[in-house]
Amino acid sequence: MGNIETGSPLSGKLNKVVGNRGLTILDSGNFAESVDYRAYDDEGMKTSTTEVIRDGVLSHYLHNFSTAKKYRTRSTGNAGLVEPEPGTPIIRHRESARDLDALIGEVKKGILITNTWYTRFSNYLTGDFSTVPRDLSVMIKDGEPEFAIRHGGASSMVGIRISENMLRMAKSASRACGKPVQTTSWDSEGDYCFCPPMLVEGVSVTTL
Repeated sequence: MGNIETGSPLSGKLNKVVGNRGLTILDSGNFAESVDYRAYDDEGMKTSTTEVIRDGVLSHYLHNFSTAKKYRTRSTGNAGLVEPEPGTPIIRHRESARDLDALIGEVKKGILITNTWYTRFSNYLTGDFSTVPRDLSVMIKDGEPEFAIRHGGASSMVGIRISENMLRMAKSASRACGKPVQTTSWDSEGDYCFCPPMLVEGVSVTTL
């Protein structure tokens, strides 16, 4: 909620379409499978699961006691030391392929991204960001892996950059496959997310 007040691509979009109609995002503080599980937030409020986005529509913001009182609603159990903080986001999509091979088989031309680093926002208000794929990225052509993209200057980096917008990607997330699995970022501290492999159309990719 603090980001919503200070500037966010989701500001003023409550009950509006912000993602693909198959996309649902939950926030859970007490998801048993998460290593970030906790029974209570920093204000002692019992944690729960909040449906943030349902079928592409922004349905709830996250609140602590103070923001809930300000906006005449209830705390969602997301209090942090300073402002409301997410628990464990859980991303789901109702349009699902059988497995990853089947999802790749739907791609005429694209790239399989397995890991990224240095994800940075250039504009928090609009949701513009960039990130650098690393470790393994595979070029897909006509539903088949064609070659691994390499970069000669660093063993862990590949020679491409993704420059995109969070809302545009959310609206272009057309398919997923399998059960959401726990992921995190190399430069985050305790930030975890459950997300399935997902097909996002029209992503802007450039060379480094």
